[in-house]
Amino acid sequence: MPAEPVVPSDTPNLPSLSCPQLDTAVPTVPKNPGKDLFSSERSEGEELIRVYEVKLDPDGGPSKKRSYIRLPPPYTPYVLRISLEASGTPAFKNGVLKTDLPLYGGNFERDRFSERSLPTGLSKSIHVDLPISYAGTFMYWVEYDGDAPGERVTSREGYFSIDPILRVSARTPILSHDSKPLLASEGGAKILPELVNIPLDGLSILTVVSKWMGPISQWRKHFEEASDRGYTMLHWTPLQERGASNSPYSVKNQKTYDTSVFDTPVDPQSASSRMEEILRIAKEEYGLLNLTDLVLNHTASDSWLNDHPEAGYSPANTPHLTPALELDTAIIEFTSMMEEKGVPTHVSTEQDIDAIIDALGEHVKTKKLWQFYVLDVEAEKVALVDAFSSNAVIPWTGEDVSGKTEIQLAEIVRSSSLIQGIGTFASRYVAHVDGRVSAGLISAAFGDLVNDIGALARAWARVVDVLNVPLYEEWEDDTRAALGAIKCGLKYVHLEDHGLKVGKISKELPLVATYFTRVAPNCDSDPATYSLVNNGWMWDADPLVNFALPPSKAYLRREVIVWADCVKLRFGSGPADNPWLWEHMTSYTTSLAGVFDGFRLDNCHSTPLHVGIAMLDAARKLNPNLYICAELFTPSEDMDLLFVRKLGINSLIREAVHARDVEDLASMMRRFGFSKPLACTVGYIEACTIRLEELADPFATERTRPCIVTSLNGSVLHTLLYEQSHDNPSYNDKRTAEHALAIAGILAFGSCAVGSVKGFDDLYPKYVDLTKDIRSYEITGLSENSGISRAKRVLNGLRREMILGGYTEGSVRPDFNYISMARTNPVTGHGYVLVAHTAFEQRGKKRGLSNPNELVRTRAKFVCGFVIDIPSYDMHPDPEILRGLPSELIDLPEVPVEWKTHFTEPFCSFGAPEFFPPGSIMIFETQLESVDLGFEVAT
Repeated sequence: MPAEPVVPSDTPNLPSLSCPQLDTAVPTVPKNPGKDLFSSERSEGEELIRVYEVKLDPDGGPSKKRSYIRLPPPYTPYVLRISLEASGTPAFKNGVLKTDLPLYGGNFERDRFSERSLPTGLSKSIHVDLPISYAGTFMYWVEYDGDAPGERVTSREGYFSIDPILRVSARTPILSHDSKPLLASEGGAKILPELVNIPLDGLSILTVVSKWMGPISQWRKHFEEASDRGYTMLHWTPLQERGASNSPYSVKNQKTYDTSVFDTPVDPQSASSRMEEILRIAKEEYGLLNLTDLVLNHTASDSWLNDHPEAGYSPANTPHLTPALELDTAIIEFTSMMEEKGVPTHVSTEQDIDAIIDALGEHVKTKKLWQFYVLDVEAEKVALVDAFSSNAVIPWTGEDVSGKTEIQLAEIVRSSSLIQGIGTFASRYVAHVDGRVSAGLISAAFGDLVNDIGALARAWARVVDVLNVPLYEEWEDDTRAALGAIKCGLKYVHLEDHGLKVGKISKELPLVATYFTRVAPNCDSDPATYSLVNNGWMWDADPLVNFALPPSKAYLRREVIVWADCVKLRFGSGPADNPWLWEHMTSYTTSLAGVFDGFRLDNCHSTPLHVGIAMLDAARKLNPNLYICAELFTPSEDMDLLFVRKLGINSLIREAVHARDVEDLASMMRRFGFSKPLACTVGYIEACTIRLEELADPFATERTRPCIVTSLNGSVLHTLLYEQSHDNPSYNDKRTAEHALAIAGILAFGSCAVGSVKGFDDLYPKYVDLTKDIRSYEITGLSENSGISRAKRVLNGLRREMILGGYTEGSVRPDFNYISMARTNPVTGHGYVLVAHTAFEQRGKKRGLSNPNELVRTRAKFVCGFVIDIPSYDMHPDPEILRGLPSELIDLPEVPVEWKTHFTEPFCSFGAPEFFPPGSIMIFETQLESVDLGFEVAT
């Protein structure tokens, strides 16, 4: 008798809750790990194989909604089934399914495809089963015979992403048997020696900046603090050697770790070994996975560029940048002349800015940048005369031009594309017309002047004047745009309340940030070769368009919000275009992949897509279970999806600090923070039907085994939702310091990865500048002066247990200034409710209006609650230590729960106590009556 099937009790997206002690070495994929399972005898008590089914449209391609499928980590191999209904599809005609998933093992190669023939029977649905046993992002499509002889039809592509397998240290429960938070001294959330599989929703990520952590010998205390507060992953800003600006994101040497973090001088090889060791300690002893930034867009302006100027964009390799360099140089010249010319250098009013812009505009005019746009009238006349003199005239063969006016002739010249070099800006007067062609044209137009070369030259000059009119207008428009951008920048830097408010304009604090880094190794170096554009970003830019390449004039029009300490890297279309740079950055990427558990793609939207693809492919060959999150700003969800599919991004970073009010925050949580609303069947994937059947071995043996088939309707993009990132202002500046506690509670109850930054829990009063600040973190642990850290420990611990425990259903309810969040296990009916009193603005200490939470046929009891009290916001910054606002985290006393009877069915009710000011949270445990697990009845 075969073993009786064991139907999994969890919903389709639930991982295993634990696993045995595991080998943490970097995995390799010599063969498809699922082959042994699918081809073996079924063992006693073995769970059903999961089969996730995607149904294609009749034409063989997925619908838009089903074009992207996110699948769970393959803790146990499972199957992705691609199916079509047999009736009405042409795909049965010699059809094959092609995919870049390595069906039979081996490393993933983007240009290597496996194929499976489609069944030809028409009495049932056609399907192909793909065995899934390792992480990655893959594509597929269907090919079949068309109607014409020899024609092959290719369907739309579909993509599926398999989440990585991440393993962290198991922990003891955060709550006692009577549902009260346990202190660490009482054994709460204690790290255990075994590992558990942690899904992406279970990640609690903390950003840390190594230069504020002190020497590496002191990092253990930082690990201990992060671990005690319940985090499961550290996000390290770049650990490499920094450039002159001291920003971690201005990397001087991608292959060398910052030596300043070591207690004693070390060579690069020793630095790598010691860094790997300390990261291993964070992971194995403190339960902290390691994520770091992958910075592919730029390098520090003082890096290796003297030796490899070809790695950047310069007028020598990108000629259209030539006038942008001249404009940048003119601005630098102007800055040094401002005091001499009586131009204001102390900016306190808009009138000062107007005076600066007017004077700068006059200075720019002296550079005659219009010469990069227009044709040189005199040179055009000379070229025409030379053509006549050397009998080199090319007869005109175009439309009849006899009797045409100069305006009409100019339009014919434009429409016939006779102007060479127009819009290339490679040099002054680069735009021109071949004198042999212009001579033929003008002879045909003015036949009566054919014996008067001088008259013909003058006639051609009049045509050139007409040609130049729109080109002068273009120059004027570009100049206005550049001056306008500089004016806006001056307002932000000097006048606006949220701006930088810098001091006197000088060489140290220039008029504007320079657009070019000049790295000439000596005075004889060619400026065109060694003047390299700095990187930056643009508002509403198309992420698929490189704004350093023509036809973009972003650097000429000063539209780039530039980082003056970072040079933009020039990868070209592939390694052949810049061999050294590709080798260098690939080596940098793979070295990190061997050490870290994941990458944060810095400025993913401005990383050329083909570069990101190549680098991540190389990284995943070394570490297939890399977790990839991305800072991605695109104009649409369709564009987001393009990057996610191509790069294999697991999570897109979003920031809760941008929520403006309660409704906005609730909407954000509905959009990003729930994979499965209450009483719905939406998980990793939008599932519509589930059925049991027999699965044939995908590797074509004769074995079958029972399976559970889940039909999919598509997937939403996974989110890493930050409470506050290292780029954000503090909550004390952006909202209120009290709001931090409410945000922490609300995000803890979302179905998404959650991120924070060191200082958020501690209530840092101001944004900490990554570049300029040199102070050190204060270690406060869970002490009285640690801000909301004690509450965060409970929230992170409870959140981890809900994710691992299958609490997949959730809801969010906004109510005046309150938000209530619920999480429930759909199998057991057990759950938790969090009530948060938000503090988007200062509203005093009153409880305010709120309605009670009433849960039908549900019992509830109080778990815990916290109030953050901040007596003063006036805090003088310590010159050496980064400290949070003085505060007290107050434990709420027991909040009663009432049990009531409605006309038809009973319900429990609880509301905010009298003392529940803005910036307070409380948590209740709940149990549905229909699934009674011995829950104590509230009275």
